Amino acid sequence: MLRRIGLMAAFAAFVLFGSGLGTAQDKKAEDKKLEEKKAEDKKLEEKKAEDKKMEDKPKDTIVPEDQSFKSSDGVKLVGKLYKTPKGAAPVVLLLHDYKANPNEAVWEDTAQTLAKSGYNVFRFDFRGHGKSLDVVPGEFWQRPENKTFISMGGVNPALKSTIKFTEFKQNYFPMLVQDIAAARNVIDQLNDNGTVNSSTIYLLGAGDAAGLGMLYLASEWSRERQKPNVGVVAQYVSPNRQLFPTSEPAGVDFGGAVWLSPTRHASITNAILKDWILSARTVNLRTETAMLFLHGEKDSKSAAVSKFLFRDALMVDAKTNPLNGQKLLHPEQTFVREIKGSAAAGTALLGNQLGTEDMVGKFLKAVDSERKSKTRKNREWDKPLFIEVTAFGVCRFN
Repeated sequence: MLRRIGLMAAFAAFVLFGSGLGTAQDKKAEDKKLEEKKAEDKKLEEKKAEDKKMEDKPKDTIVPEDQSFKSSDGVKLVGKLYKTPKGAAPVVLLLHDYKANPNEAVWEDTAQTLAKSGYNVFRFDFRGHGKSLDVVPGEFWQRPENKTFISMGGVNPALKSTIKFTEFKQNYFPMLVQDIAAARNVIDQLNDNGTVNSSTIYLLGAGDAAGLGMLYLASEWSRERQKPNVGVVAQYVSPNRQLFPTSEPAGVDFGGAVWLSPTRHASITNAILKDWILSARTVNLRTETAMLFLHGEKDSKSAAVSKFLFRDALMVDAKTNPLNGQKLLHPEQTFVREIKGSAAAGTALLGNQLGTEDMVGKFLKAVDSERKSKTRKNREWDKPLFIEVTAFGVCRFN
């Protein structure tokens, strides 16, 4: 009898335990369904918000085309092309500041404004920024600059396929010039298929992009504008190699540059900056590429850099004592503009009703009027050339 009572009690306990287990499992399943529903609802709300944004956009909004391309040293870069309704027009290449968000809304707004004004616009994320984080290990880590000036964190280079700017050492910064060269190569290919006209290109950059842009402009005077029609063509850019006979330098394509709150990165000295602009090879940069320096009145750092580049490097003030007999072609088109009463810097100069966009527009229009004869010509370059940065005095190993 006692044994029977014990079995009954055990059975009752089993039933109760099983019931409790079932309840717990049911609750877990219900919680999972609830989480899934919340996730679905969130996605639905996000889609509705995105649809509303599209509805709220002006009807003439230009939908950019995604661009994926690769640098000469194996970085997978991501960018966007904004095609103006005017067709094969000049190009504005946007350069975001170092260690900054390349996808700030202001860049989108600026690209839209410029495209609607008659310019094709190309913008991209520098290596280690935004979506440009992937590399081809077998190509990227072959370059001593990449191997020396990027912190590996103990990872085998053969296995490291992503990079971030937080891993870059100070001397690495000038290597980002390879990304501008890659973007230019995309522009040339778009030129060859009739989408844009790369016979007139403008740079618009913020902060440290100014120094990087100056390096790139200098390098374009050491590269052929059109790929020579020969069997063997140099695969690098250096001030120490001669251009192919009868070739024009690619630097003549750059009509102007606008620098928003220009700053000088620590890896680039004033002496090096000056040498890029005033060397025998690049001296024509002064006469070919007009420049506009914009900074806030209260931004003393950018004011000092603007003044140095304007007066000491470009030597705009040397009108009575021209460099090597050469005056600036149009000195009135290279100037410094100060935003009175403003402490805004970089992209903060845009979109805040400070008049920046108007100044940029007038600058581009003035230069355009001088370059109407620059017709589109095929370039035939199928890939970017590596810029030997050490030959330009930066990324030195000692």
